[in-house]
Amino acid sequence: MIFGTLLIVVCVAVSLNDAAITTCEGIDCEFNPCVNMIRKTGECCPVCPNGPNCYAMGQVIRGDKETVIGEWKCRCPTSNEPGYEELDGICSKMEVNLH
Repeated sequence: MIFGTLLIVVCVAVSLNDAAITTCEGIDCEFNPCVNMIRKTGECCPVCPNGPNCYAMGQVIRGDKETVIGEWKCRCPTSNEPGYEELDGICSKMEVNLH
């Protein structure tokens, strides 16, 4: 994979219901930061149906906010952080206040 770009060499999407055939060759698709990309009928490039997300501690978490998993606070990395291309979340143990 090229950073930030997903190169689709040949993509043929066929829908028998409406007899639409989409052929894509040599299309550069932008990297979509999600673990559940799908390719919609008639489209060449995959999209994120639920928005940006990543894996953290075995769970899929939203890419637009921090998520608490047990005693850990997790978030998806930004495009300039390690783990972005791999969709690996960043987690840190929350501090316990003993007041």
